[in-house]
This record gives sequence, C-alpha cells and structure tokens, in this order.
Amino acid sequence: MRWFLSALACPLLALAVAIVLQAIPAGARPGQAGEPVNEAPPDVTSFVAGFEALPLMPGLQNVAGSGVVFDTPTGRIVESTAAGITTPEAIEIFYAQSLPQLGWERFSETKYRRENEILNLEIVSDADHVVVHFFLSPK
Repeated sequence: MRWFLSALACPLLALAVAIVLQAIPAGARPGQAGEPVNEAPPDVTSFVAGFEALPLMPGLQNVAGSGVVFDTPTGRIVESTAAGITTPEAIEIFYAQSLPQLGWERFSETKYRRENEILNLEIVSDADHVVVHFFLSPK
C-alpha cells in the first residue's frame, strides 16, 4: 500500500510544480543565467524592494538580494536594484510622472527630494536591457 501512495504522489507533485512554474514569468524563473529574479510576483501595485511606496515601473523586476536598508540618526539609507528590457528614457519619464504624485520634487534628470530625503536613480543601459539602482539617503 505504501508504494501505491508514493507512486500516486509523484505525478501530483509534478503537476503542482508545473502549475507553479506556469504562473511565474519566464524571465523571473531562478537559474536562468543573466536574468533578474523577482523577490515577489509582479502585480498591479509592485514596489521597488526595500521601499514602502516607490512604485516599480512595469517591465522592471526587482533583483533578488539587492535591497539594503539602514536606519541612521540622520535618517534612513535604502538601496535597491531593478532590471528589465526597456529604455533609460522610458524609466525617466515613468518616474518623472509618478514620483511628484507621491510628494517627490524633481531637481535633476534622475534626482528627487522629499522632506529630508534624496532619491537618486542611477540608470545603466546595455542595448535594450536596463538596470536601475535606487538610492535613498538623508538630505
């Protein structure tokens, strides 16, 4: 009887794994060389890893393990990275439109300030693949 249960469990386990893998976007599957890995599945309200209310541009994915958060006496320091297939211009436009709605004031192409914090977006591009480093520091 025990062999019957383990033989029955294998196909069910394989089916469950197949269903889970279908739900994960192809570029987000761990183990694919050079592809970023999502820390959470993408959804309508995705945020940059480590930030409470910094929207993640559609088409970008959080890079697993890139988020760092420090609390200091003068304020917090947060760093995170996202990557995807887009253009630096599209990223600048997305954040130029969305960040002011969240209280951020733009004072250069990729720098914003709000209250006592400065947010810097460092955008690095290689053909269509773009990496964005988000840096938040006290003013």
